[in-house]
Amino acid sequence: MKLRHWIAGVLIFAGAGAVCLGALFTWTAGGADDDWDTAANWSGPPGGQHGWPCTGNDDALFPAGAEGPYVGLITEQIDDLTINSSRDFYSVGGTATLTADSLTIAGPAPSGASYTTVTVFENATIKTQ
Repeated sequence: MKLRHWIAGVLIFAGAGAVCLGALFTWTAGGADDDWDTAANWSGPPGGQHGWPCTGNDDALFPAGAEGPYVGLITEQIDDLTINSSRDFYSVGGTATLTADSLTIAGPAPSGASYTTVTVFENATIKTQ
């Protein structure tokens, strides 16, 4: 095999792998509502599939100090969910299930509290697989 064919093959393989990698989306609560599927509530890669974490390869991060404690869930399956501040999740409509490969709850407690809380209200579910 000629060297340039080998190099071309490696580049094609590497490019295909990059397409499979997910993106990190960080909650900013910058939208007009607090819904998961409002792209303005997230910072992430430009040109993402929808502008919010919505594939089994995407990661979602709720950083400490992020605005707005409420998040309206829809049914999605993502890769990793990290919550670093107290947060309340509820269903936008009907029953909503957010499925993540991993769930990490950490970070500083709200001012005056000694713990971080995550509340999932009726008709909303967060589960790991």
